[in-house]
Amino acid sequence: MFTKDGDNPNNLFDMQCMWYELEFAASCIRTRQYGKALKKLTGVEKHFADFLEDQFDFHTYCLRKMTLRAYIQLLRLEDDIYSHK
Repeated sequence: MFTKDGDNPNNLFDMQCMWYELEFAASCIRTRQYGKALKKLTGVEKHFADFLEDQFDFHTYCLRKMTLRAYIQLLRLEDDIYSHK
């Protein structure tokens, strides 16, 4: 992987590389390492919480700049953010 500090595993968390975290968690579940799996899955949930928090700033930005097309796309994303589509 291309990261800033070499092999630091926190870089993947900081870059919100959820596909890796989900695959790592699935691997840990298969090998019965439930603590590591829970840690990775909790990190993925935190990413989604960060997405929702960042969207509050985007609401005011869209209304201030009158970018209504982007605002409508955001509203549609919010409806489906926790779905598996």
